[in-house]
Amino acid sequence: MPQWSNRRWLSRRASVAKPLVLLILLSLCTASLRDGKSAFSSDPGVARPHGQLFNKDRPAHLVHISSYSSREESARRQTVDELDRALRREGVALLALRDVRDAAQTALDFWAWQLSKLMETTPKAEWPQSNVGLLWPDGTEMYSHPHFVAYIEPDGRSHPAKLPSELTNLLDGVRSDVLPVFEDMLERGLDLPSGSMAGEMSVVKAVVHYYPEPTKEETLLTHAAFHSDDSMLTLNFESVAGMHSLHAGAHGGPSIRRLTYPEDADESMCVNLFVGGYLQSLSQGLWKSLIHSGSNPGHSDRVSITLFLGIASLDQLVGAAHGGTRSRQEAAIYELLTAMRQEGCKTAASLKFACVRAMYQVGNDSVQRCKPFSHLLGVGGK
Repeated sequence: MPQWSNRRWLSRRASVAKPLVLLILLSLCTASLRDGKSAFSSDPGVARPHGQLFNKDRPAHLVHISSYSSREESARRQTVDELDRALRREGVALLALRDVRDAAQTALDFWAWQLSKLMETTPKAEWPQSNVGLLWPDGTEMYSHPHFVAYIEPDGRSHPAKLPSELTNLLDGVRSDVLPVFEDMLERGLDLPSGSMAGEMSVVKAVVHYYPEPTKEETLLTHAAFHSDDSMLTLNFESVAGMHSLHAGAHGGPSIRRLTYPEDADESMCVNLFVGGYLQSLSQGLWKSLIHSGSNPGHSDRVSITLFLGIASLDQLVGAAHGGTRSRQEAAIYELLTAMRQEGCKTAASLKFACVRAMYQVGNDSVQRCKPFSHLLGVGGK
């Protein structure tokens, strides 16, 4: 039996915005912001100073989607409507998903064993220098840990061509048991004909993160930590709850909180689902992307497997329109959080954070001139 199989782990873990108003807000976001120094309490779940940058941990809304395909039609409608409401409200939902639980746990255990062993036997300088497969980035503090990156074509081909069976089994389970839920949600949310989205969504990228040590809280405030994903939707499987969201706080400025699990939830079944920037762009803000950051808040190691979901017929269009949006958003968030730490200017922060959240909606003519989702997909609305 493989060595990793016996490893024991900690619990696994709307309206449409008006483009003119958003453009005006963006035009006001030009002031440069000054650097500041961090000074935080490290106690989890405790509100911190500096404009309430850190807030209490909070679980996302839990939606049960296990055995979705075997449910009655009315039950499926209720499920996707519940999921739709959660994503429109928060940009994130927690999925209770029994169907792929075993495959996910096996994959998490495998990657934790594989990457920890590589760290022990291979010096960082000898890791491959590429953008696919095994790598250890060194560009930013937040991402300076071992990764595995794979790009996946709509027909199932991958780069690298050979994926570990543990990851392949998880991908197969997601395609058969999870993606149909999201396709149905988009159909109902956009009032598209039944079946028009069937088979349209696919996993386009898989990234494994291995955090060998706890993440310092200050690292969440470094450059490139918080961002939206270049995806339609993003699935995140994790061994320990370590995702943080950046939401509007009480005064409209940014507020950081860790996404945890409900006390009565079976943590082995919990999976994070985020709205990506591409869906925010194409839906004109009907769904707003989750600005988030991963970390390791525990006392041991943490592994996560993130699956980026796309729609092949639309990804090229929106990708061309927003090729640099993520990096611009990362830079703007870093400047904003730095200024909040030093100045705590709530009024200015509220305005600037609204600009940051709107970056995937405005400022790009090719997307703003797009016809509705249904026309892009080549189908007619109801």
